Amino acid sequence: MNKIKHKILLIGCLLILTLIQIPGYAKSQKLKIGYVEFPPYTFTNKYYRPDGLIVNRIITAIERAGYTWDAESFPGKRLFRNIARGYTDIFIGIKGIPMLRTTTYTGRIPIGKIEMRIYYIGNKKPIFKKEDLKGKSVILVRGYGYTDGKLQSWTNYIKDRDNKIIYEEARGNLNAFEKLKARRAAYLLEYKLPALQTLKKIYIPNLKYNTIHSANIYIIISKKTKNARIVLKKIQREFRKNK
Repeated sequence: MNKIKHKILLIGCLLILTLIQIPGYAKSQKLKIGYVEFPPYTFTNKYYRPDGLIVNRIITAIERAGYTWDAESFPGKRLFRNIARGYTDIFIGIKGIPMLRTTTYTGRIPIGKIEMRIYYIGNKKPIFKKEDLKGKSVILVRGYGYTDGKLQSWTNYIKDRDNKIIYEEARGNLNAFEKLKARRAAYLLEYKLPALQTLKKIYIPNLKYNTIHSANIYIIISKKTKNARIVLKKIQREFRKNK
């Protein structure tokens, strides 16, 4: 009887060792996705889950590449620090962010595009560069980062008291356009897609805009992520398959 139990135990151990060597059976690498609250691209939904046009596609690509994941929303600067230190593995962003140039790998193919616009009512002078806002008033959406094609921060420039810009922060996209409609400021900095979705909910007569810049966005991975280059390559391949 003991010999039979011993054989069963031995067979069980051998089976486990065999299964561990089968591709896909071993525990998959878990990736930590970081994102900012930037609806409709990336945001946390009412069920406290990551959601949005971009983040959902990335999650699908990660799963199809054979990885597991979890995700967390961070303010922009904290997210960049986390990526640089390896606390977060992946996020979606533009190329060339100064503090990430030496600490990350960037995907070769763009996965989307963002366009920064400035809205205003009536015949005000169009704004094309941040210096045009000097001495004027503007609305910002709280939590957004505003960076132009030269990777210069409009947010820092606007909040610099020396530039004498009166700024007001809105709780979200709808609140931002409500403030503009109520003439709480002369201009509103926004992004194309959230603006278009918001303007389905609110009508503002004689609303105009001009484009500040547009930029491609990419998958960016921390160099501290295990097998970072291989992970990035696999995720990009899956993303292309389901584009």
